Amino acid sequence: MKDLDFLWSGEDFKIKDYYLPTDPHIIRMTYGEAQLLNKYCKKATKGILEIGRFFGGSTYLIVVSSPKNIPVLSVDLKNYIKIYKNEKEVPHKIKELKKAYTSDEYKKVVNYLNEAQQDKKLTLLNVDSKKIEFKEDYFDVVFIDGDHTYGGVKNDVEKVLRPSTKYIVLHDYFEITKDGSYKNYGVKKYVDELISKNICKKIEQTHIMIVLEYIGTEG
Repeated sequence: MKDLDFLWSGEDFKIKDYYLPTDPHIIRMTYGEAQLLNKYCKKATKGILEIGRFFGGSTYLIVVSSPKNIPVLSVDLKNYIKIYKNEKEVPHKIKELKKAYTSDEYKKVVNYLNEAQQDKKLTLLNVDSKKIEFKEDYFDVVFIDGDHTYGGVKNDVEKVLRPSTKYIVLHDYFEITKDGSYKNYGVKKYVDELISKNICKKIEQTHIMIVLEYIGTEG
């Protein structure tokens, strides 16, 4: 993953198990989490679905990590992946991230993803995931990092529980607060229910990213 290092900032990002809201990383996950996502993108044999991309750091990682012949569909409310001429154009409140998304490194991300769309490798769909139905069983790996409420993640996961789905990777399984304590999102509550009902089983977890395998039966 050395060629993806530019997505992070600082010198110790490879050993950190967290990142701060003000860390000017283009991708909003730890290096260890990215390695986990990279691992499962490589396993895709049909297609990859992403729900929640924001500025596209995870989208870039998914497209780069997946096999060449594997299509990627990314769903979000709005497309923020674009070249920003100055920091005032960047729709973000944090100054450090405004700077990150006007950098030459981010321009590299945008240009690559634009080329991936032209090559039909990547499709960006701008729609509320609550209003979409996936009619075709073309994806076997799913990455979910959208609405973190219980109802939001329940909607996203239930729509991808289909025979073709094998792995579901979810970010922000829980939240680490500034004082080091743990705060649960709706993600953890719903994911734990899936596991307890034997609908999915936990395969791996790195920091606050968890990988589930869809079993397909309810106990």
